[in-house]
Amino acid sequence: MTTAVAKTTSVPFGAVTIYNTINAVEAFVAAVQTWNARRITRNALVRLSDTQLNDIGLTFKDIRNFPLEAGKY
Repeated sequence: MTTAVAKTTSVPFGAVTIYNTINAVEAFVAAVQTWNARRITRNALVRLSDTQLNDIGLTFKDIRNFPLEAGKY
């Protein structure tokens, strides 16, 4: 008869904290990159004339409502 033995993996103390910290920093960097890309896009659109905006199917109101925060568009 064989007995089942559960194998557990232990991690060094602090490894989980370091892992979570790295993930938080990566998420922050991604959020800043998204914000900056939206900011650049919005600034480029603001410089277009009404005729140019109409050509791409936008109005100035659309640009004014263009969110800079991630996840709101």
